[in-house]
Amino acid sequence: LNKMKKFYKLAILFIFIHLQSSFASFNEALFVKDLQWTQNSKKIELDTISAVERKGKIAILPFRIIIDKIVASDEEAIKGQTSANELLQGHIGELVLQDVSVTNSKLFKAGITQANFKGYTSKEFCEILGVEFVVQVLAEITSKDVATVNSSSTNGGNKRTTYSKTYDAKSQVSIINDQGESVFNDTRKPFFMLNEVGSYFASVAYLLKRSPIYKQ
Repeated sequence: LNKMKKFYKLAILFIFIHLQSSFASFNEALFVKDLQWTQNSKKIELDTISAVERKGKIAILPFRIIIDKIVASDEEAIKGQTSANELLQGHIGELVLQDVSVTNSKLFKAGITQANFKGYTSKEFCEILGVEFVVQVLAEITSKDVATVNSSSTNGGNKRTTYSKTYDAKSQVSIINDQGESVFNDTRKPFFMLNEVGSYFASVAYLLKRSPIYKQ
């Protein structure tokens, strides 16, 4: 009788372990299937914007502005992007310029930020935004303190030193299509120091007006 009890206990224990193992395998299979479905859904969502639908459309990405080796705020990046959008409006022939709010909304939904911006290719940006071309702008700015010595006649001829900042800026404009091919890529650096950090945009405007997309 005792042997029978031990046998039944062992049988029940074996069935319990087997059921636990089967349940774990089932959950793992469900997780893998769910992951595959999620990845496929993202791919389907991306593929719905076909090359035909992207044809003739262009978007300007938020600027990449680096001041003294520090990436500028999102506000500065969008400010530059908006200025470029306004510059190109009415000057790109038959191309359709995507609104800045639409571009940034799509980037936000795709989880793209200043922090992971470099992790995406221009081709991927085109696919995500649903455009044929993207405009990328990089502005690298270095500040410099300048001392000015003034003599004051009202202060007994004593000299007074004041300090101000000037800025050295190099701007790069790149235009890439949805095949990853460069349509335009050029840089410009002013011959003189700038008095305001935002003055870099003059070089960006110069380059955009000399790109093949700009029409008078």
